[in-house]
Amino acid sequence: MAKQKMRPGGVLAQWVPLDFNRGILPKMILKAMMGQFRHVSLWLPSRMEGVAIASDEPLNIDPRELAMRMSKPAVADDLTANGLGSPEDFLATFIAADEKLAAFVGDVPSLTDDRPRLEYCNWYPLSSVGVDELKRLREPVEAYLADSSIVEEARLDTARTVANAILDEHKATADGDKSAARAALRLAVKLDPDNSYVDFLTAS
Repeated sequence: MAKQKMRPGGVLAQWVPLDFNRGILPKMILKAMMGQFRHVSLWLPSRMEGVAIASDEPLNIDPRELAMRMSKPAVADDLTANGLGSPEDFLATFIAADEKLAAFVGDVPSLTDDRPRLEYCNWYPLSSVGVDELKRLREPVEAYLADSSIVEEARLDTARTVANAILDEHKATADGDKSAARAALRLAVKLDPDNSYVDFLTAS
């Protein structure tokens, strides 16, 4: 229904919570989007809270346009408060798209209006999407940039390391390993001491 209301070239964003204890459910959400759009990508801006971007146009990010849009004061304030103070920070939240994402989703059933399987989540086995699985899934966002030469590669690599440290902290906390969780946060703080989201996690 959403696609029917979209203009050519339109983009749909969908929240994809990955921290379900039944990992098939977020995959069903992605499967439904892949059934309607030619191109779907997954981003992870906040721990295990994913955002899927869907369009019939291939993902082609213009870093200059991204930087310009992120520089608008209201946008910059919101993103910085969530640890995304630079285009490199934003790009580091990219996980995967298209073929690689489809391989991750696999042959799970889709969601439709007459088959709202999310409403019957307890029918499905307990098997969550793991942090290590997402880290293995991550592919270089550089392949989807219109011009990668203007991106600060060192800063992007650092931002990806911080993103992985945040995931490691989440896993360690869930496992009850406080020592590992603190170590992951110390690494994130060392690499990006001005990151507001890392500050929030440290204070939690």
